[in-house]
Amino acid sequence: MEAAKRALDFGYQDLEEIKRDSEEKLADLKRDYNQSMTRSEEEMEEETRRQYRTAERAYDAAVARKESAVRKAEREVADCEEKLARLEEEGASDEETEKAQKALDRANEDLEEVREEQSLNVAEAKEALNSAEEDYGDVSAGRRTAAEALKSSYEASVQAVEAQIKAGEKAVRDLEEALSQAELAVTNARARDAVTAAENGKEQTAASLDRQGKQLDITKAETQLKELEALEAAGGAVTAPVAGVV
Repeated sequence: MEAAKRALDFGYQDLEEIKRDSEEKLADLKRDYNQSMTRSEEEMEEETRRQYRTAERAYDAAVARKESAVRKAEREVADCEEKLARLEEEGASDEETEKAQKALDRANEDLEEVREEQSLNVAEAKEALNSAEEDYGDVSAGRRTAAEALKSSYEASVQAVEAQIKAGEKAVRDLEEALSQAELAVTNARARDAVTAAENGKEQTAASLDRQGKQLDITKAETQLKELEALEAAGGAVTAPVAGVV
């Protein structure tokens, strides 16, 4: 039973230590959770803002590149047109005129290619800008998603700490039950010993009474024997123990 008491004392100490550690862990978890929530919201908003600004600059740059490339190609076409017109006015040879016409045709083709290519670049940049703008406008939804993930992680950590406390409490209850069983066993053993002692006492008393009874019988028999011996010594005559007239 003493061993059970010591084990229970150690169990109480372990449980108190677990509770102290758990309180510190829970406080740290709550602090980290609150900080993460605040930091997550700020970081997410800043990230979406940065992505939107980057996409906006990329779109503006794509538009500027398109305008510059198209102006350059248009100037090339205009130069070719002027050259062809001048050659025709000057009465240049057919070979020179044909060469200038081919240059003009190539310039027009290049202009169309530039327009198509740059228009595609602008469209892609615009799509990226729209996506970034949508994300920036829906940053609250992102915050909700991040908050839910953080909350789930926080709750799981809290449950793990609480499970440790419950395990410690169960261990103490088991030790208390073990001590109770040990105390019950000691009580039962003492009761059995008391019953055994009582039974032994009864047996000893009975034996003593039996011996006393036998001793009385012996004493009585000895008295009777002495009386018979006295009668025999008196020749069979009955005498009174004191003198007197019969």
